This record gives sequence, C-alpha cells and structure tokens, in this order.
Amino acid sequence: MKNLIILFFLFTTLCLKAQIPTLDNYNQVWTTQSNNSSESMPLGGGDIGMNVWVEKGDLYFYFSRSGTFDEDNTLLKLGRVKVTLTPNPFEGKDGFHQELKLKDGYVLVGQNDTKIKLWVDVFKPIIHVDLVSKKSLKMTTSYESWRFQNRLPKGKENNANSYKWAPQGELITYKDSISFENNGIKFYHRNRDNTVFDVAVKQQKMESVKDQMLNPIFESDFRWIYERR
Repeated sequence: MKNLIILFFLFTTLCLKAQIPTLDNYNQVWTTQSNNSSESMPLGGGDIGMNVWVEKGDLYFYFSRSGTFDEDNTLLKLGRVKVTLTPNPFEGKDGFHQELKLKDGYVLVGQNDTKIKLWVDVFKPIIHVDLVSKKSLKMTTSYESWRFQNRLPKGKENNANSYKWAPQGELITYKDSISFENNGIKFYHRNRDNTVFDVAVKQQKMESVKDQMLNPIFESDFRWIYERR
C-alpha cells in the first residue's frame, strides 16, 4: 500500500511538472525595429522602470524611479538616453532581434554579431547597458532631458499633478540642474519650499496643525550620474 501511495504521488508530481510552462515560452520577441516610443518594451528592477526600443538604427530608453515627485506632486520621468553605434549594426532589417527575458529580467537587442544587454540592478539603483560585438565599434551615448528650462504645464498636462483641472495660479515645472562631472553627466532636481501640500493645507484651513503633518515632497531631491565604465 505504501509503495502504491509513493508511486501515485510521484506520478502526480511528474504530471504537474509537465504541465507547468516555463517563463521562456512567454518572452516577448520582436524581429523588426520600432517606429517610436509607443512601441517600446518595458523593463524594470527594484524601484526603477524603463521603456526600451530601437528606432532607425539607434537604441533609446526612457527611465524613471519611484518617489521622484516635484513641487506639484508630479511623478517626473528622469529623461531619455540615446545609444548610437558606429559602424551601425542595426542599419539593415535582416536579422534584427529584440527580446524581453522574463526569467532573468533583462532586454537583449541583437543584429549582425552585435548584442546589447540592458538590465537594472535590483539591489542598487543602477542601469546597465552592456555591449558585446565581434567587430570593433564606437559607442556614442547622449542624455536628453525635457527639463532643460522651466516649463508651464497647460490644460490636460495638469492631470499629471495634484491640481488636476483647478490649478491655483500659474504652475511651473522647474528645470533640472545638469552638469558634466568627471567622465559622466550629473543631473538632479530639488523641490522648492512652496509645494502643493502647502496650498492644500491653506485651502482646508488647517494651518494651525500644519507643523504636525508630514510634507513628503518638501525639499525632496533626486539625482543621477550617467557615466561610462
């Protein structure tokens, strides 16, 4: 009887294992380049999110991080990075391959004996772009930011902040500080003293207990260093 029970459990276990699909079966694979960022591939690690795509032979990615709220409580994208290789292995259409590896959490882009692996360290806020090629290539990268100057959000743009359809006067999305440092680019954003939190407290007539409240976006800052290693 014991032997029958053991055999039964063994048979059941084998059947279950045979029915469980592996994550590799669900990897997203593209064989053509994207037209624009609306055809990007998601990637993330820890509290960092990315959108990755190849357009007209160049690799692009947006990146963001949890908690990067400005004075108006808008979750800001941190920018876009463009990667160009010379000579460019991604110029033709034949052999292009872009794949989201679900099990290991990275994106692999390849063509003409050249591969680029993009991944995010889940223990440290670091984005990695690893290039492997059988040919000698020059990699040119550039950091692009929307906030190189102050911007005045209008209309539906305010749906991204806490004011929504009822902004209190003229709103400003302040520019980031961007500078070259050593072998890289450093950029950061630091919130000013007056925030949407202060506006809400005043509107609700709660100034008398304001000092008992936590303002999570007061003087909050976020910074990144973009460098080659």
